[in-house]
Amino acid sequence: MFDSNGRNNFTRLDNQLDWLVADMNASDALWKVVFVHHPIAGSPDKTESPEDNYYQQVVSRLNDADVDLFLAGHSHLYHRTFPLLGQSGGTALFVPDMDNDYAKGAGLIQVVAGVGGQSLRPGDFSPFPFDVVGFSTTTVPAVEYGFAQVDATSSLLTVSYVAADDGAVLDSFTICVPEPSTLSFAFLCVMALFRHGGRESVGQKCQRRFRSTPIHADVKEQCKGRPLRSATADLESMPLRVVAVAV
Repeated sequence: MFDSNGRNNFTRLDNQLDWLVADMNASDALWKVVFVHHPIAGSPDKTESPEDNYYQQVVSRLNDADVDLFLAGHSHLYHRTFPLLGQSGGTALFVPDMDNDYAKGAGLIQVVAGVGGQSLRPGDFSPFPFDVVGFSTTTVPAVEYGFAQVDATSSLLTVSYVAADDGAVLDSFTICVPEPSTLSFAFLCVMALFRHGGRESVGQKCQRRFRSTPIHADVKEQCKGRPLRSATADLESMPLRVVAVAV
């Protein structure tokens, strides 16, 4: 946890993140979860966006510190993002994986669950393509009072949006530890994207962190369960696909 009230003060935010990153790097915990009050982006009732230093510093530095999950409130809605990779020109870069099952290291996932008791609010999530799910009083289905439940095992982190009145699970996703001997799809595809796009430094960072999550069904079927070296050779011959999307 850190104090996000200093999000608009560059020096204060830097100091907070210096402390947090040092704490994360000193930990040997499998799962690393950070929670704050203010979301970094994607809330229709708030102004934070990928153009802000707050978003840019948090996503970059927490990804480097291997943080899996970023929990926030402040917005009286529920929404969550795709795995966030960073930004380019003030627009979000993310992994558009729709199956709600992400590999550990794919990117920083933000969950905003401000649904614990204050008045719920209207909001349109269409301006935020990096939000995979969003609930407000004007969406269908509508937002409900509830909470975010986090369950952890040695191989799986499960996050659920649970309704307060009847315990129904309104949204759920998982982050899993990938098998080290098989293809890491987003890692390879994001590497190809940045390499061909002239972003070698970002590609090297992806290589170092071994980011992964399944993206395209055709790539998955051709490479599923195969040794990384063999699958990489096939990927190099495939047409380039944009999987880290600027929006």
